[in-house]
Amino acid sequence: MHQAYGVSSETAGPAPSKIGFTHAFEMHYKLIGPIDFGIAANGRRVLFTTDGGIFEGPKIRGVILPGGSDWALTGANGASQLDVNIALKAENGDLIHGRWTGFMHTEPEIAMCIPFAEKRATMDPSRVYFRVAPMFETASTQHAWLARNLFVASAQFTRDGISYRVMKVD
Repeated sequence: MHQAYGVSSETAGPAPSKIGFTHAFEMHYKLIGPIDFGIAANGRRVLFTTDGGIFEGPKIRGVILPGGSDWALTGANGASQLDVNIALKAENGDLIHGRWTGFMHTEPEIAMCIPFAEKRATMDPSRVYFRVAPMFETASTQHAWLARNLFVASAQFTRDGISYRVMKVD
């Protein structure tokens, strides 16, 4: 029996339920940029603007409106912290705010391709770790499930932008 701070494995109670995942939707949007802010104390900060796209899954589909922001802060170790804000419009006209943070890293020679659309298409996605944790907000009653659940997504660069596979955490 393990015990610390008055808690033991016997008194801790049952283990939490296992985590599962359900496919929510695929999402693809185009990027404009980057705008390179240069290297500051925390690393190199770049901004891509989103130029529209699509999303589709079993319970929802629609378009991603132009004008979103996709920020990356890359540290000296080559790892990037991501901060994204986009506007989605469901097929029924309902608006949804999507915001996520995430993490991406790869080898330096591959990272050099990211700002260049023609080079992004040649990147091997298996050599890029690219994961995000989307959160959604909406006034829609039909799509309120987006705001009441936790999501994770894998991502990969495409020639003109980024594709995501979004999973709902069960």
